[in-house]
Amino acid sequence: MCLKRYLLILLISIVYCGADAQISISPYTVHGIGDVHSSGLTNNIAMGGIGVSNGQNWYLNLINPALLVKNNFTVFEAGIVFEQRELTNNSDLSQKNSGGGLNYIALGFPVMAGRWSSSIGLMPYSTVNYNILENSSVVGNPDVPVAYNYVGDGGLTRAFYSNGVRIGKNFAVGVTASYLFGSIMKESNSAIGNSTTPVNYSSSIIERTSVSDFMFTTGAIYAQPISEKTAINFGVTYQLAADLSAKNFRRGELRAPTIIDPIVADTIVNNVDGTLGLPSSLAFGLSLEKTFKWTFGIDLHLNKWSEFKNFDGSSDGLKDNYVLNIGGEITPDITSVDSYFKRVTYRAGVNIERAPFEVNENQINDFGINFGASFPVKGISTMNWTFKFGQRGTTNDNLIKENYFRVYFGLTFNDRWFIRRKFD
Repeated sequence: MCLKRYLLILLISIVYCGADAQISISPYTVHGIGDVHSSGLTNNIAMGGIGVSNGQNWYLNLINPALLVKNNFTVFEAGIVFEQRELTNNSDLSQKNSGGGLNYIALGFPVMAGRWSSSIGLMPYSTVNYNILENSSVVGNPDVPVAYNYVGDGGLTRAFYSNGVRIGKNFAVGVTASYLFGSIMKESNSAIGNSTTPVNYSSSIIERTSVSDFMFTTGAIYAQPISEKTAINFGVTYQLAADLSAKNFRRGELRAPTIIDPIVADTIVNNVDGTLGLPSSLAFGLSLEKTFKWTFGIDLHLNKWSEFKNFDGSSDGLKDNYVLNIGGEITPDITSVDSYFKRVTYRAGVNIERAPFEVNENQINDFGINFGASFPVKGISTMNWTFKFGQRGTTNDNLIKENYFRVYFGLTFNDRWFIRRKFD
């Protein structure tokens, strides 16, 4: 595939999809900036999300920029995701919903083959998507019902530029500069009355926080050979804390039941400048690999979400959290000519997360089982599939349990660019 085709695909994907991977509705996205997405590609997610210490020549690594030095070809990656989620509570009430969209689009290329490689791309950073209903009564008058409705939508998108540089034979470092942009909309509504008690008035507070600023992630990798084709790898990444430039808009409205326009509307805050504080994050990875044969690894991510600062300066109740990823891959025979399925790469893994959300003094847990495969197409390009079954939360203490299923599909194209032709 030629350069013009790659760039055309990149442009169409950005314009059409806008890097908006809209997950299905989740009440837990009410906290902070919502669900924060992994930087892993489809092949990483199939292995439980590992990628701090392990990389491949044929795939980009967007988790640890130091591993870009493995890419001696120009690599184009694009992926989509579909999700179905079921919410249940301790009253056996349930709700099913689904969503999906662009998961990532990225281009990597060697600047100095074997020593310096770069990557650019676009992917969602966080997603907010919730719709919560709560029935109560007017304070001091329990006979008059009041209904509350909390709605959230939006999220942040990440455009990035990464570089990986080999320092020695077995050591490399990298850095990623990310530009975060997007808006988070939150609306709180309250209405007095129900089917037996007529609604008199409803009030709403509409808030929008828009973000646009940079953050930076550094990484390092050390590979220690233990035989001709086998090595043990150590990786580390550190995402620096960032105070992102933000603007806040807030508006209050009072509505009557039979009138379309609000009878009273007042702009409380009109695009006031401020900051949104993202915390630092540290990750360690350890993996064992046999070149072009198999890889097994484990990653640990430590995130200081207790240091998160909302526009109003609060931490929004977030707590420090960790993510543990364990997984691996195996390719039976990458050079096989008599069996296509021996050239397929098979993957599996698990991820365990202590999420940063705390509800009713319970910090939410998330567990996922992942598996997938990469199917060779033309040359050294592949079609990548991953399936994930996960569960987040519990029905204890009036909480909500989420059972979800995700399908990831990705395309990887490898090619050689910028090589002078010897013959016309």
